Amino acid sequence: MILIFRLVSLLALLVIWASASSAFAQQKATKPARAHEDISMDIVSSERVVMASALQEYLNIPEEQRTYRLKIALVDALAIENERREKYYLGEGPNWALGPDDTIGLSLFREVMKMRNPAYVDVLLPWLCCGNSPAWIELGEDVIDPVLQFVYANKPEYSESMFGGISVLQKMVDHWGLYSFKPDQIKQLKQISFRYINSNDLHDPWHLFLPAVRLASALGDTDLIEMANFIVHDDNELRKRPHTDVWGVEYLQKTVLEAVSGTRKPYSHEPYEQYLQEREALDISD
Repeated sequence: MILIFRLVSLLALLVIWASASSAFAQQKATKPARAHEDISMDIVSSERVVMASALQEYLNIPEEQRTYRLKIALVDALAIENERREKYYLGEGPNWALGPDDTIGLSLFREVMKMRNPAYVDVLLPWLCCGNSPAWIELGEDVIDPVLQFVYANKPEYSESMFGGISVLQKMVDHWGLYSFKPDQIKQLKQISFRYINSNDLHDPWHLFLPAVRLASALGDTDLIEMANFIVHDDNELRKRPHTDVWGVEYLQKTVLEAVSGTRKPYSHEPYEQYLQEREALDISD
């Protein structure tokens, strides 16, 4: 009898526990999302873990429901992240990954870039490192000078951005034509190209030699192209510049030949969203 009573009591407890668990699960499932104001405050937190969590909440909000306040907070968060990265590259920041492939920074950059607002160009500029040329084109001709001045300044803390920056400038010239650039801007473009074609002092001059040659080609500057052609076919000049292997030099020569012969394919614009989809498809296939 006692055993039966205990079994009945245990069964009753199990029913109560199951009911409570179901109610808790239902309550948890229907728990409303945090207020946008709270997310806005956390996304600019100096605590990077808090900011990262708020960023994920932001990404879960449907785009049409994202308020102006939320978007401004995201722009501010990218500015904060840029300061962290700058300190890291100058050796003043913490020794953890804050490089161009950092997922938090890239997510912030991509979301701000999707806003298509040239007013935010200053916080976007440090991310020239990471390609996304179609997005820069879609910001319009108003961003030509900010991009040009950023690359022209050549600040050490943004050395990682130079390859992408030169490439974006070349594509801007291809896309809009030289008539969209002022004479002093064209002069600066040629100086940028000359800097990286002629330099043998850089840590990795070949890394920037390629986009500099393509920029010279877009500018139609035959003097710069001939200079590049001389360098890649002269053993003494090659010895001045570090390079990894014969294949690397052959690729440089091929790039220069395209510029010399006029067979370089100009940039052909594709919508940014399409570009992102193609990039994601490549990442999945890899």
